[in-house]
Amino acid sequence: MVTEKNENEDSGKVLTDKKKGRLDRLKAVQRIYCLVLVVGLISISLGFACFVIDVFFNMLPPISPVNYVILLTFGAVALVSAASVGKTKLKSIQEEIQDLTFQIDLLDLIPTPEENRAEKLLRMNQIQLKRYYDLNLSQNYWIFAVGVLCVFLGVGILGAALYLLVYWPESSTWVEKALVGVLGSIGSILTNYVAHVYLGMFSDISKSLTDLHGKLVSTNQSFLANLIASRIDDREKRDDTWAKLALSLKGEQ
Repeated sequence: MVTEKNENEDSGKVLTDKKKGRLDRLKAVQRIYCLVLVVGLISISLGFACFVIDVFFNMLPPISPVNYVILLTFGAVALVSAASVGKTKLKSIQEEIQDLTFQIDLLDLIPTPEENRAEKLLRMNQIQLKRYYDLNLSQNYWIFAVGVLCVFLGVGILGAALYLLVYWPESSTWVEKALVGVLGSIGSILTNYVAHVYLGMFSDISKSLTDLHGKLVSTNQSFLANLIASRIDDREKRDDTWAKLALSLKGEQ
Protein backbone atom coordinates (compact mmCIF):
# COMPACT_ATOMS: atom_id res chain seq x y z
CA MET A 1 0.00 0.00 0.00
CA VAL A 2 2.89 2.33 0.89
CA THR A 3 4.62 1.48 -2.38
CA GLU A 4 1.47 2.27 -4.36
CA LYS A 5 1.12 5.57 -2.50
CA ASN A 6 4.72 6.52 -3.28
CA GLU A 7 4.20 5.64 -6.94
CA ASN A 8 1.10 7.85 -7.04
CA GLU A 9 3.05 10.72 -5.47
CA ASP A 10 5.87 10.35 -8.00
CA SER A 11 3.40 10.15 -10.88
CA GLY A 12 1.54 13.15 -9.52
CA LYS A 13 4.75 15.18 -9.34
CA VAL A 14 5.67 14.27 -12.92
CA LEU A 15 2.20 15.17 -14.17
CA THR A 16 2.19 18.43 -12.20
CA ASP A 17 5.56 19.46 -13.68
CA LYS A 18 4.32 18.55 -17.15
CA LYS A 19 1.14 20.58 -16.60
CA LYS A 20 3.20 23.58 -15.45
CA GLY A 21 5.28 23.35 -18.63
CA ARG A 22 2.13 23.24 -20.76
CA LEU A 23 0.73 26.30 -18.94
CA ASP A 24 3.93 28.26 -19.62
CA ARG A 25 3.80 27.19 -23.24
CA LEU A 26 0.14 28.24 -23.46
CA LYS A 27 0.97 31.73 -22.20
CA ALA A 28 3.80 32.06 -24.74
CA VAL A 29 1.56 30.97 -27.62
CA GLN A 30 -1.17 33.38 -26.46
CA ARG A 31 1.31 36.28 -26.51
CA ILE A 32 2.47 35.38 -30.03
CA TYR A 33 -1.16 34.95 -31.15
CA CYS A 34 -2.13 38.40 -29.86
CA LEU A 35 0.99 40.00 -31.37
CA VAL A 36 0.35 38.53 -34.83
CA LEU A 37 -3.32 39.52 -34.61
CA VAL A 38 -2.47 43.13 -33.70
CA VAL A 39 0.19 43.38 -36.43
CA GLY A 40 -2.28 42.05 -39.01
CA LEU A 41 -5.00 44.52 -38.00
CA ILE A 42 -2.55 47.43 -38.02
CA SER A 43 -1.21 46.48 -41.47
CA ILE A 44 -4.69 46.20 -43.00
CA SER A 45 -5.87 49.43 -41.35
CA LEU A 46 -2.75 51.32 -42.44
CA GLY A 47 -2.91 50.04 -46.01
CA PHE A 48 -6.61 50.84 -46.36
CA ALA A 49 -6.23 54.28 -44.74
CA CYS A 50 -3.30 55.23 -47.00
CA PHE A 51 -5.23 54.06 -50.06
CA VAL A 52 -8.33 56.12 -49.16
CA ILE A 53 -6.32 59.24 -48.28
CA ASP A 54 -4.17 59.03 -51.41
CA VAL A 55 -6.94 58.24 -53.90
CA PHE A 56 -9.86 60.30 -52.60
CA PHE A 57 -8.18 63.19 -50.77
CA ASN A 58 -4.77 63.47 -52.49
CA MET A 59 -3.15 64.36 -49.16
CA LEU A 60 -0.16 62.02 -49.57
CA PRO A 61 2.74 62.08 -52.04
CA PRO A 62 2.28 59.63 -54.92
CA ILE A 63 2.68 56.09 -53.65
CA SER A 64 2.94 52.99 -55.77
CA PRO A 65 -0.13 50.72 -55.55
CA VAL A 66 2.29 47.88 -54.83
CA ASN A 67 2.79 49.32 -51.34
CA TYR A 68 -0.94 49.12 -50.63
CA VAL A 69 -1.05 45.56 -51.91
CA ILE A 70 1.94 44.56 -49.76
CA LEU A 71 0.42 46.03 -46.60
CA LEU A 72 -3.01 44.51 -47.21
CA THR A 73 -1.57 41.12 -48.18
CA PHE A 74 0.74 41.02 -45.16
CA GLY A 75 -2.15 41.91 -42.85
CA ALA A 76 -4.42 39.30 -44.41
CA VAL A 77 -1.74 36.59 -44.10
CA ALA A 78 -1.15 37.53 -40.46
CA LEU A 79 -4.87 37.37 -39.64
CA VAL A 80 -5.33 34.04 -41.43
CA SER A 81 -2.30 32.60 -39.63
CA ALA A 82 -3.59 33.78 -36.27
CA ALA A 83 -7.09 32.47 -36.98
CA SER A 84 -6.03 29.04 -38.21
CA VAL A 85 -2.57 27.97 -37.05
CA GLY A 86 -2.50 29.96 -33.80
CA LYS A 87 -6.01 29.04 -32.75
CA THR A 88 -5.44 25.36 -33.51
CA LYS A 89 -2.23 25.39 -31.46
CA LEU A 90 -4.01 27.01 -28.52
CA LYS A 91 -6.76 24.39 -28.59
CA SER A 92 -4.22 21.57 -28.72
CA ILE A 93 -2.34 22.86 -25.67
CA GLN A 94 -5.58 23.47 -23.76
CA GLU A 95 -6.68 19.89 -24.44
CA GLU A 96 -3.33 18.59 -23.16
CA ILE A 97 -3.75 20.66 -19.98
CA GLN A 98 -7.27 19.30 -19.44
CA ASP A 99 -6.05 15.74 -19.93
CA LEU A 100 -3.20 16.24 -17.45
CA THR A 101 -5.60 17.76 -14.93
CA PHE A 102 -7.87 14.74 -15.32
CA GLN A 103 -4.97 12.34 -14.75
CA ILE A 104 -3.85 14.25 -11.64
CA ASP A 105 -7.37 14.12 -10.23
CA LEU A 106 -7.54 10.38 -10.86
CA LEU A 107 -4.42 9.81 -8.77
CA ASP A 108 -6.23 11.25 -5.75
CA LEU A 109 -8.87 8.51 -6.02
CA ILE A 110 -8.76 4.76 -5.47
CA PRO A 111 -11.54 3.59 -7.80
CA THR A 112 -12.96 0.11 -8.08
CA PRO A 113 -12.58 -1.70 -11.43
CA GLU A 114 -16.20 -0.83 -12.28
CA GLU A 115 -15.65 2.86 -11.47
CA ASN A 116 -12.39 2.92 -13.39
CA ARG A 117 -14.02 1.43 -16.48
CA ALA A 118 -17.02 3.77 -16.30
CA GLU A 119 -14.71 6.76 -15.78
CA LYS A 120 -12.65 5.84 -18.83
CA LEU A 121 -15.77 5.35 -20.98
CA LEU A 122 -17.11 8.75 -19.94
CA ARG A 123 -13.74 10.40 -20.54
CA MET A 124 -13.36 8.81 -23.98
CA ASN A 125 -16.85 9.93 -24.95
CA GLN A 126 -16.15 13.49 -23.81
CA ILE A 127 -12.89 13.60 -25.78
CA GLN A 128 -14.58 12.31 -28.95
CA LEU A 129 -17.46 14.72 -28.41
CA LYS A 130 -15.10 17.68 -28.06
CA ARG A 131 -13.17 16.65 -31.18
CA TYR A 132 -16.43 16.43 -33.11
CA TYR A 133 -17.51 19.87 -31.90
CA ASP A 134 -14.14 21.42 -32.76
CA LEU A 135 -14.19 19.88 -36.24
CA ASN A 136 -17.71 21.08 -37.00
CA LEU A 137 -17.11 24.53 -35.55
CA SER A 138 -13.97 24.84 -37.68
CA GLN A 139 -15.83 23.82 -40.84
CA ASN A 140 -18.73 26.15 -40.05
CA TYR A 141 -16.29 28.97 -39.39
CA TRP A 142 -14.71 28.66 -42.83
CA ILE A 143 -18.08 28.36 -44.58
CA PHE A 144 -19.32 31.47 -42.79
CA ALA A 145 -16.02 33.31 -43.47
CA VAL A 146 -16.20 32.52 -47.20
CA GLY A 147 -19.79 33.75 -47.31
CA VAL A 148 -18.94 37.04 -45.58
CA LEU A 149 -15.85 37.44 -47.77
CA CYS A 150 -17.99 37.06 -50.89
CA VAL A 151 -20.38 39.72 -49.59
CA PHE A 152 -17.52 42.20 -49.11
CA LEU A 153 -16.03 41.18 -52.44
CA GLY A 154 -19.33 41.89 -54.19
CA VAL A 155 -19.56 45.31 -52.54
CA GLY A 156 -15.93 45.97 -53.49
CA ILE A 157 -16.54 45.08 -57.14
CA LEU A 158 -19.55 47.39 -57.24
CA GLY A 159 -17.56 50.18 -55.55
CA ALA A 160 -14.68 49.75 -58.01
CA ALA A 161 -17.10 49.94 -60.95
CA LEU A 162 -18.66 53.14 -59.59
CA TYR A 163 -15.21 54.63 -59.02
CA LEU A 164 -14.18 53.88 -62.60
CA LEU A 165 -17.39 55.40 -63.92
CA VAL A 166 -16.95 58.59 -61.90
CA TYR A 167 -13.23 59.09 -62.52
CA TRP A 168 -13.15 57.68 -66.06
CA PRO A 169 -11.20 59.87 -68.55
CA GLU A 170 -13.44 62.30 -70.40
CA SER A 171 -12.12 61.05 -73.73
CA SER A 172 -13.77 57.67 -73.15
CA THR A 173 -16.96 56.82 -74.98
CA TRP A 174 -20.26 56.07 -73.29
CA VAL A 175 -20.01 52.49 -74.59
CA GLU A 176 -16.86 51.89 -72.55
CA LYS A 177 -18.48 53.36 -69.44
CA ALA A 178 -21.61 51.28 -69.97
CA LEU A 179 -19.52 48.13 -70.41
CA VAL A 180 -17.68 48.77 -67.14
CA GLY A 181 -20.95 49.43 -65.32
CA VAL A 182 -22.64 46.29 -66.67
CA LEU A 183 -19.65 44.06 -65.94
CA GLY A 184 -19.30 45.50 -62.44
CA SER A 185 -23.00 44.96 -61.72
CA ILE A 186 -22.95 41.39 -63.04
CA GLY A 187 -19.78 40.57 -61.06
CA SER A 188 -21.29 42.01 -57.89
CA ILE A 189 -24.56 40.09 -58.35
CA LEU A 190 -22.80 36.77 -59.03
CA THR A 191 -20.45 37.23 -56.06
CA ASN A 192 -23.33 38.03 -53.72
CA TYR A 193 -25.20 34.98 -55.05
CA VAL A 194 -22.25 32.79 -54.07
CA ALA A 195 -22.31 34.48 -50.66
CA HIS A 196 -26.03 33.68 -50.37
CA VAL A 197 -25.33 30.01 -51.16
CA TYR A 198 -22.56 29.76 -48.55
CA LEU A 199 -24.58 31.53 -45.86
CA GLY A 200 -27.52 29.22 -46.66
CA MET A 201 -25.21 26.22 -46.23
CA PHE A 202 -24.10 27.65 -42.88
CA SER A 203 -27.72 28.00 -41.75
CA ASP A 204 -28.65 24.43 -42.78
CA ILE A 205 -25.57 22.94 -41.13
CA SER A 206 -26.31 24.84 -37.92
CA LYS A 207 -29.84 23.39 -37.82
CA SER A 208 -28.62 19.82 -38.35
CA LEU A 209 -25.93 20.29 -35.71
CA THR A 210 -28.55 21.43 -33.22
CA ASP A 211 -30.51 18.19 -33.72
CA LEU A 212 -27.37 16.07 -33.49
CA HIS A 213 -26.26 17.94 -30.39
CA GLY A 214 -29.32 16.70 -28.51
CA LYS A 215 -28.50 13.08 -29.36
CA LEU A 216 -24.86 13.47 -28.34
CA VAL A 217 -25.83 15.06 -25.03
CA SER A 218 -28.20 12.15 -24.37
CA THR A 219 -25.35 9.69 -25.00
CA ASN A 220 -23.05 11.61 -22.68
CA GLN A 221 -25.73 11.56 -19.97
CA SER A 222 -25.96 7.78 -20.34
CA PHE A 223 -22.22 7.44 -19.74
CA LEU A 224 -22.53 9.74 -16.73
CA ALA A 225 -25.38 7.63 -15.35
CA ASN A 226 -23.21 4.54 -15.86
CA LEU A 227 -20.43 6.20 -13.84
CA ILE A 228 -22.81 7.11 -11.01
CA ALA A 229 -24.23 3.58 -10.95
CA SER A 230 -20.73 2.09 -10.76
CA ARG A 231 -20.16 3.93 -7.46
CA ILE A 232 -22.98 2.11 -5.68
CA ASP A 233 -21.37 -0.17 -3.10
CA ASP A 234 -24.20 -2.67 -2.87
CA ARG A 235 -23.65 -5.09 -5.76
CA GLU A 236 -27.32 -6.10 -6.00
CA LYS A 237 -28.51 -2.49 -6.15
CA ARG A 238 -25.76 -1.64 -8.62
CA ASP A 239 -26.77 -4.46 -10.96
CA ASP A 240 -30.42 -3.46 -10.62
CA THR A 241 -29.54 0.15 -11.49
CA TRP A 242 -27.59 -0.97 -14.55
CA ALA A 243 -30.55 -3.10 -15.64
CA LYS A 244 -32.92 -0.13 -15.35
CA LEU A 245 -30.42 2.04 -17.23
CA ALA A 246 -30.23 -0.51 -20.06
CA LEU A 247 -34.04 -0.70 -20.24
CA SER A 248 -34.31 3.09 -20.34
CA LEU A 249 -31.83 3.22 -23.21
CA LYS A 250 -33.82 0.58 -25.08
CA GLY A 251 -36.99 2.60 -24.53
CA GLU A 252 -35.35 5.74 -25.96
CA GLN A 253 -34.41 3.86 -29.12
